[in-house]
Amino acid sequence: MKTFPSLEKFKEGFLCAWFLGLSYLFFGRNLLGWAVDMSSIGGAISFGYTSIATLKYAKQEKKNDIVIFAAIVFLFYRTRI
Repeated sequence: MKTFPSLEKFKEGFLCAWFLGLSYLFFGRNLLGWAVDMSSIGGAISFGYTSIATLKYAKQEKKNDIVIFAAIVFLFYRTRI
């Protein structure tokens, strides 16, 4: 498969994701539900990490409105897990 030179580094990752997605067709509903649950957990973890990073950066920059907002969002994140 010929691609643009700048996209060459993403070729293996794309093919891996394509084969994994294609394999879900053969494993059924249980595996598909598991994959959705795991991606939801990963999304929640990354959302919390982003909120904490925003809170830390805003404290260093002394931006109090962002600190308050990031703290509220992080508390909301903690109650959802």
